Formats: sequence, structure tokens, C-alpha cells
Amino acid sequence: MYKKICNKVISILFKIQGFLLKNIELKKNKITLEVENIHKPICPVCGRKCSIYDSKIKKIKVAFLLGREIYMKFRLRRVKCKKCNRVLTEHLEFVDSKKSYSVYLGEEIIRYTKKLDNKSVAKITGMSESSIYRIDKDMLSKKHKNYVSKLPEVRKMSIDEVAYKRGHNYLTVFTDNERSKVIWVEKGRKCINCLNGLSKLSSKLTNLEVVSMDLWKAYEKAVKYFFKGEVTVVFDKFHISRLLNKAVEEERRVYQKELSLQELVFVKKKMRWIILKRYDKLDLKGKEYIEKLKKLNSPLYEIYLLKEEFLSIFSKHYSVKEGLKMLINWTNTVLESNFKYLKRFAKKVIKKLDKLLNWFKYPISNGKSEGINNVIKTLLKRGYGYKDTEYLKLKILQIVGDLQ
Repeated sequence: MYKKICNKVISILFKIQGFLLKNIELKKNKITLEVENIHKPICPVCGRKCSIYDSKIKKIKVAFLLGREIYMKFRLRRVKCKKCNRVLTEHLEFVDSKKSYSVYLGEEIIRYTKKLDNKSVAKITGMSESSIYRIDKDMLSKKHKNYVSKLPEVRKMSIDEVAYKRGHNYLTVFTDNERSKVIWVEKGRKCINCLNGLSKLSSKLTNLEVVSMDLWKAYEKAVKYFFKGEVTVVFDKFHISRLLNKAVEEERRVYQKELSLQELVFVKKKMRWIILKRYDKLDLKGKEYIEKLKKLNSPLYEIYLLKEEFLSIFSKHYSVKEGLKMLINWTNTVLESNFKYLKRFAKKVIKKLDKLLNWFKYPISNGKSEGINNVIKTLLKRGYGYKDTEYLKLKILQIVGDLQ
């Protein structure tokens, strides 16, 4: 009766069937369950029951309990299959003959590592940090083999980069814009890296309509070459606004050089960050400062108005023709002014006008990609950086992708 209960516990807790418990050993923080095979061995190729050729003792990790590792010791048998005419290691559902842990334990480990860093999981389980890393990577690599085939079709995609360590080391991140999920990660951010990622995802990009990206030329070149110009490219409006804010900041620095000490204090301390914000996002005090700037009738107020006018074009639902008219009017106004850095920005707008106008057809951005990049940066902090880039790519796909 006792053995039946123990066997039932093994079956339920560790998801291992077809074994009888013979003995339990306790040494330090390790519990070893010695079990005996009661089923006939099965050929891993044809699935037939076969006779035993020979066997050896195998010990695997099956679970952890209150910081203690639980092992199972059993005989791993080899079979001589008459149909296959070969000697092969028997098939067991709960373990790979080359691994030192059960499938169930591997699933539990990746469930923990999705929320915690490897060091914390090692403390909880009583296992070493290197064992957690090895099991986590092995299990995720196994799930990654058929990863692309399980992805849904992608219609709207974003391409962005994220730095994973110092020294200009980047990953190119491909995101399904509709589902807000990372679908692929490629090392590097050159044209060839982007092309590699697109070729691996090619089976899921047959119905792709639009790609959102920043102004990085390598991505634009790769998309244009891969899709032969059949897919619409939209430049991310947040990256455009970032370039505009940079121009506004440069104009502010030029302007404040001509101010008196009292005016300089007001502009540098009060107006530096306010002029970079949208008017509708300013608090009451911020709006009061803008009104004060207006009364001074300074060029800085004119710069602020030009910035607001440009960004408002992308905030409203204009048609392509209306958007074109608004952008041309804005660039003409800037080019007639005396603002050196805003003129440079206006020339970039003219150069990239066709891609900017695509926004009015497909109003998508890299906003979701930027949010995902913040999650990736949190992952990097949680893991104190990753020396193994392939492992980092798997972790990104696990946490913000479809690698479940």
C-alpha cells in the first residue's frame, strides 16, 4: 500500500510513469529516488516494443523542494530492434537520453526564469547558477527550432535597434505592430543583418503592407532591396520629432548667447525643457512661461511656434495631398527664416518627403517597439548583462515574443 502511494506521488508530482519506487536516499541537500522500470522498452525509431540489449545506471534531476534538489536513479536501457536492425537507446517521454534533467523540470525552470534572473532562481531551487543557465538555454533552444512556422502572418511591422552592451553593439528587433510582439531578433544593425532577419521571416511576410522604422539608412535599404519596393516604408514620427527637438535645442543655445545675465537665467533655467514639450502637455505654470516668452517677442517664441506647427501636422488626420501642402508650407516658412539649425532640419524633411507622406496612408509608428526596447533594457539590467548573445535573443523572444 505504501509503495503504491509513493508511486502515485512520483507519477503526479514529477509526471513520470512506468516506474516503481525501490529506495529513497538523503545526502546533504539532495534527495535521490531509486526507481525500477516496469514497462517494456520501446524503439525510438519505429515505436515497437523490443527486447533489452543492455543497460546502464542514469541519474537525472526531476524537481526541487524547499531548496533541495530531487534526483531519480534508474536503468537506461538499450534495445535491439528487429525491424530497424539496430541497437538503440530506449525512448522515454520524460527525459532526453543525453540530458541530465527531466522535461518537466526544464518546463518549471523556464517558467521561473521568465520572471526572475538566473541567480534568484538558483537560490530558490537550490541548484547552481550555471545549471539554471544551461537548462534554460537548452529548453528555449528546443522550443525555438519550429518557432517561425508557428508565427501568424504579419501585415504591419516595425524595425528598430537596441544596444545590448557598450561599444556600439546592437540588436535589430523585428516587431509585429498589430500584436505588439517581437517576432525576430538579429545581431547587428547593418543592412546585411536586417536582410538576414527578413529572409528568416520571409514565409510570414507574404502579406506585409507597411514597415515602420527610424531614419537609419541600412534598414531602409534592406527593406527596399528585399521587397523590391512593393512594401510601404513609414518613418517613425517620434524619431522625426526627436531630430526637430535637437534643432530647437541648438537654436536655443545660439539665441541665449546674445542675452543679458537676467534673461539668460530665465531662458536656461525656466525655458530649456518647456520649449521641447508640446503645448497641450504643459502644466499651468509651463503655459504661463510660454505666455511670458510671447510678451518678450523673442525669436525663441517663434521657434517654439514652428516646432508646434510641424508636430501638429502629424497629430491630425490629413489626406496625403493635405499633408504634402502643410509640409511644403512649413518648410518654405523655415527656409525663409534666419534659423540655421531649423533650416537643416527642413532640408532633411524635403529629402525624406515621400516616406514622411506615407504616414498619412499608414499612421503607424515605432512607439510599440520603443516600449518593447524598454522591456529589453530591463531584462539586461535584471541579468546584469549577457555575454551569450544567442541566449539573450532567446530570452527576448521568451519575454516579449511568442517563444512560450
